[in-house]
Amino acid sequence: MIIFEPRTHTSDRGTIEVRARVESRVPPKDGSRELVFEYPLQCSDWITPRADAFVAALVIRAMNVGEDIEVRAPLSARLARGLEEYQRVLASWFPHRLTRVEIGAPIEPAPVRPGRAVLTAFSGGVDSFYTLRAHAAEQEHDPRARITHALFVHGFDLPLGLTAAAYDVTSARYAEMLGRLGIELVAGRTNVQSFVPRRDWGLFHGSSLLATTLAIGDGVRRFYVPATHTHDHLVPYGSDPRIDPLLSTEAMEVVHDGADATRVQKTAAIGDWPPTFGLLRVCPSSYGPATLNCCRCEKCARTMMTLDLLGLLDRQTSFPHQLLRSSIRACKYRNRSDLPWPRQIFAAAVERRRWDMAFDLTMALGRSVPAFVRRTLTYRWLRLRALVPGLRPRPASYLP
Repeated sequence: MIIFEPRTHTSDRGTIEVRARVESRVPPKDGSRELVFEYPLQCSDWITPRADAFVAALVIRAMNVGEDIEVRAPLSARLARGLEEYQRVLASWFPHRLTRVEIGAPIEPAPVRPGRAVLTAFSGGVDSFYTLRAHAAEQEHDPRARITHALFVHGFDLPLGLTAAAYDVTSARYAEMLGRLGIELVAGRTNVQSFVPRRDWGLFHGSSLLATTLAIGDGVRRFYVPATHTHDHLVPYGSDPRIDPLLSTEAMEVVHDGADATRVQKTAAIGDWPPTFGLLRVCPSSYGPATLNCCRCEKCARTMMTLDLLGLLDRQTSFPHQLLRSSIRACKYRNRSDLPWPRQIFAAAVERRRWDMAFDLTMALGRSVPAFVRRTLTYRWLRLRALVPGLRPRPASYLP
């Protein structure tokens, strides 16, 4: 894989784009030849000329296809060292899918400039609102750790294409809300999902998110990544407190934040916080500009269950439909990454004597057992095959 020197230019939309040509022996099926990151024009001074973002975005893809990376632009010295450990950890977690690759690039330290921003990833979900509240001015007493900007990226949970109107409307709502907190919204855009599979987003989303920040890393001194799992329920995943900080540079520190609190605790912390009212967005299926949540999918159901247990569901008007018991029973929990959330909600339901919800969750978990067992056995079989050279599966069988 060859990553060419990044180039920047002002788009017709009045934004600043940074793009680099990528050549790979396994090219994207949609024909994309350039990886692109786009930001508001006021972020022009933040963009780094280095290839940090492009290497971070593509390293797991390269590990999957077994393809060394040649970089035609400088790479942060700290990031280069971190990528070595990053690959070692991921290859140990997914030996049946990922192998370490060589990264050849000119090395230079990232310059440290004064007056840089403290940025957080923001999607409007429980995790990102929790990090926002914990480090906004009213809660964070250390001015060096206080959030000044929030990054909301089009091309992650809101895919590119038909959802442009939904992104614009949602972005405007969040910009207004954040402005009242003294925080500036950074509206980003990327086509990274052309290069990595959306259906395996759990593995690829962490490095993709960090890449979107590394592209403007010369203007950011700290970047908060809201945690998905707690420290006592960590599973191999694309964003994790053990690997996210490895993608820091000399100028930008990556902080994996919020792994000390469960999802129920986070929901309790932000559920009655006025900035979330009408703006809490957890749904991966609702792409319309008018409705933030479908109220029927597993993510909506689990969030609505928690809010209902806490007596806060009526305040969250971004869930316009009633919580149905049939939606709870229809939830599927197919892997270890999914299990902590229903267990936490079940414990809270039993504590509050909500036997109806506890029963419905038990039904959902019971119905999930066959799929969970199949996936677990498949995963263990693939890991076993990876230990036997003659049985090791060939890489890159599922990339787009």
